[in-house]
Amino acid sequence: MEDTVVKPGYIAYQFRVDLEKEYGLTRVMEFMEKYDVQYYICGAEVSDLGKHHFQCILWFNSGVNTTKLRNWWKGKTLDTKQPVSLTSAKKIKNLSKYAMKENNFITNLTKEELVKIGKWAKKVQESEWSERLDKWAEKFSGEEIGNLVQTGYDSYACSTEPRLNAFLSYMLDYYKSNYRRPSRATLQYLAWKHGYMTNNYLISKWF
Repeated sequence: MEDTVVKPGYIAYQFRVDLEKEYGLTRVMEFMEKYDVQYYICGAEVSDLGKHHFQCILWFNSGVNTTKLRNWWKGKTLDTKQPVSLTSAKKIKNLSKYAMKENNFITNLTKEELVKIGKWAKKVQESEWSERLDKWAEKFSGEEIGNLVQTGYDSYACSTEPRLNAFLSYMLDYYKSNYRRPSRATLQYLAWKHGYMTNNYLISKWF
């Protein structure tokens, strides 16, 4: 989207790519030079699960073909489920803070611009993650769910709560794709909130 806060008039994109920290920066710089990125903040991060990646916000002169730019990364990333993400940036100031949160970043913004952006607050990070989880939960479709669940490498059994199991599996995949450690309490809350777990069932898990 067009930035009106950090770099007014430029088009901002959220960018994440799974690369080893040691050699990844060279690739990221090559990518930014090839596609004429005007301004950037790129932070090197390691997730809770030990996955290396770069979290960035990029500013272009005009809109770009995100599919074309993502395709440039084929064969250049770590072998993960979703190694590249490039989407129109929203909440640009928060995204800028997020890219700098580990204090291990590069940028061509001025010191004055960085001061105006401010620092990332832990409570903001957790709040935004909770919001993303909730929105993802809303997208779950409970249609055409069978009652078989996998109990081992090649064994299955009938489930008494197939919709609940399917929902939890769906949410766990989202945790994994974002390199986050799952929270049992959060998953129970989301399942209860979105109607996949009854009050009595939740109570039985608590006491």
